[in-house]
Amino acid sequence: MTPEQLQEVLTAISQQSSAPHWTTYVAVIAAFAGAYFAYLQLEKIAQQISDARQAISNDHERSRRERTAEILRYYQVATKPEHNKMVKLLDLMPEDQLVCLRDAKVISLSGELKELACSALRSSFPSIYDDYCIEKGAVTFTHGQSLQLRFIMLDVINHYEVCLVPWKLGIVDQEEIANQFRSLVDLRDGKFKLEAARRVIGAEKFPATEAFKAELFPATQPEPPKSALAKNA
Repeated sequence: MTPEQLQEVLTAISQQSSAPHWTTYVAVIAAFAGAYFAYLQLEKIAQQISDARQAISNDHERSRRERTAEILRYYQVATKPEHNKMVKLLDLMPEDQLVCLRDAKVISLSGELKELACSALRSSFPSIYDDYCIEKGAVTFTHGQSLQLRFIMLDVINHYEVCLVPWKLGIVDQEEIANQFRSLVDLRDGKFKLEAARRVIGAEKFPATEAFKAELFPATQPEPPKSALAKNA
């Protein structure tokens, strides 16, 4: 019974004589019983909706935790021994050599850069230390060796991007991923890890990594042009 119907019943009762017929009492009792039953039904439905919402929320959080664990597991499994050496190499290489690497051209390196390159290539070229690292001065890597370095460069940068895509989509525990993967874009000595390599390849090709960096280090992001500031004022 709706509130309007209940009001009609009460109005009708008030218009009866001072000694209403017994049927009037029956109607009043029936009206209140119907209203109470409707209230109980509405309360039950409201509780069911609340329980369903809570179940959905719990399932969503559980899924986020599971995806977070999956990404962390993937990072451990897919990280290769040569990745660490390659990251150091890319962060120390001059930009002209990064461009040569991007364009699949042979590169020449010396000193620590040569050591890091040989270490990154060791699994593919087991004798590379004997071939290059016993020599002093710069060495020019073969086309095949340079191509392998290029492959490792793209492999590690794309590996980081894949790990951070779920964070950008918001389907994992944001805080946990930020804590665990902060080192992927860490800022040291005024430089972000692999930023130069991403810039040479095209930073727009790694939107998740760039968004992650901007979120963790907002103070380092460039300010908008003055014209844009004036327009928004």
